[in-house]
Amino acid sequence: MQTQYIPTLRTHPIRKAQDLAQAAELLAAAAEREGYRIAAVHPLFQYAGEGYNGPNVVTLELDAPKLNQGLLCIKPEIGLFLPIRITLFEKSGLLCVAVPEVNLYSRLLDEPSPEAQRVLDWMEVTQDILVRTLTG
Repeated sequence: MQTQYIPTLRTHPIRKAQDLAQAAELLAAAAEREGYRIAAVHPLFQYAGEGYNGPNVVTLELDAPKLNQGLLCIKPEIGLFLPIRITLFEKSGLLCVAVPEVNLYSRLLDEPSPEAQRVLDWMEVTQDILVRTLTG
């Protein structure tokens, strides 16, 4: 039987930015302070082409050597969920941030070793800091 991993997201309203560009800048600065590297920024709504009438969406990919070293060597399949993708979007005039639940990574590792658990704890704390940077 094959195990399926469906990532779940925590979504929060953004209160400290006027638009997606400002939110992305705030998030990028906070991420770098917390030890992440901005691997990529994807303004997904621009990729949709002419005539797109949906919500504005920007995804930031955050890479962290601490995560890669601490998790990939334990379970290479976790690379499917790295780098971490944080999504900023606008829906009905409201700016929001969506971050992956850390328990996804815990489930992938089954019973994380103490070292892996420390990395997951770091990830959870830093994600909370990043969310608070935008939400207040």
